[in-house]
Amino acid sequence: MKKIKNNFGFTLAEMMVVIAITGILSSMALINFRTNEKQRQLRDSALLVTDGFKRLQSMALSGDMVGGAMPISYNFYLNPADCSQYILRAKLDEANYIAIGQTVKLINSNIKDCSNIGEVEIYPPRANMEFLNFPSYDEISLVVEYNGDGSSARTVKINKVSGRVDLGAQMANP
Repeated sequence: MKKIKNNFGFTLAEMMVVIAITGILSSMALINFRTNEKQRQLRDSALLVTDGFKRLQSMALSGDMVGGAMPISYNFYLNPADCSQYILRAKLDEANYIAIGQTVKLINSNIKDCSNIGEVEIYPPRANMEFLNFPSYDEISLVVEYNGDGSSARTVKINKVSGRVDLGAQMANP
């Protein structure tokens, strides 16, 4: 009687090639994911800054009460000691500020040269803006950069004449 040989399955060499190709493709996907994660975190941080300004503008236009009183102005305060956070405040009188919510911490990002920018006041009822450190400027740009490597940044442009707060394009090597 004749023995029939069945050749089913894969050889060891074929399996090694498939595993090597899968490993290479997985590593490329992981590198691409990490790059996109940085860009997403940077965009989210820039949107947090934009949202802070727009929230204060909305409060000034609607006449929101803070602490049971109508504020003289609303204030966007960048902490010069930590450029990765800002505070929204209401100015109740010439000497007293009250925080609106909690301190906002940016996600793995910081605002470049935040000690030079300082504070922005927004006055009700028309939401007029004033840059306290640069009263003669009509527009300022905040550069939000990624903490990890500083290789990319986004700008937030604030125009006090028109009241526009825009998220700018992503910049490479600010």
